[in-house]
Amino acid sequence: MNPEQKEKYLKRYAELKKKGKAFYPYSIFKDVAASALVLLILLLFIVAFGVPLEAKADPTNTTFVPRPEWYFMFLFEALKYFPGELEWVGVVVVPSITLLALFFFPFLDRHPFRHPSRRPISIVLASLVVLFTVFLTYIAFEGTPAATAEKLSPVEESGRRLYQAQNCAVCHSIKGTGGKTGPDLAGAGDRMNSANIHQYIENPKAVNPNATMPAFLPPLAHEEVEQITRYLLTLK
Repeated sequence: MNPEQKEKYLKRYAELKKKGKAFYPYSIFKDVAASALVLLILLLFIVAFGVPLEAKADPTNTTFVPRPEWYFMFLFEALKYFPGELEWVGVVVVPSITLLALFFFPFLDRHPFRHPSRRPISIVLASLVVLFTVFLTYIAFEGTPAATAEKLSPVEESGRRLYQAQNCAVCHSIKGTGGKTGPDLAGAGDRMNSANIHQYIENPKAVNPNATMPAFLPPLAHEEVEQITRYLLTLK
């Protein structure tokens, strides 16, 4: 900026400053009022329409693919580059440094002009951050496996629902999720065949006299036991 431009800028700045109002409290009050209005509108929408939630966690559903909301997908993807003991660096250190840089940047960049064409360094840095975030979000979605990769048949799905309705998870776990009284059923399809599973559900003591599991025939019908058996066979 040459001396003539600087003088013109300072003169115009002084004139506008005389006509305007101080940032505090006038501008701060407007920001707070606008933020409060937006929050109030969001709360009204929540009360009027509710917030849709996903179904409760189901350890028997092997088709569910856990993923965060879209606005956290870039961070989820970034964690892949910080494996094991370095994960805390990606979760805590990198986001903290980024936020601190954004906080202190206005104090470090004292450029008098606001137009993007007059602030190439700021624009380039901000563009790189946005592009990198978009890129990580994109590859995170691209790398998400399809939830239907292990879709159950109608009979197997009925067996899964019966497994839940009979509260089998109170005693049995699947991959560590569930009760500990009975054995973990993960891999049951590899360890047992259809006849073994079916007979054990209908009359456990006929297979193992020391079994503490109650017989489920009744209350279940033979066909329902077979549906549960078909479902358990999918647990590889």
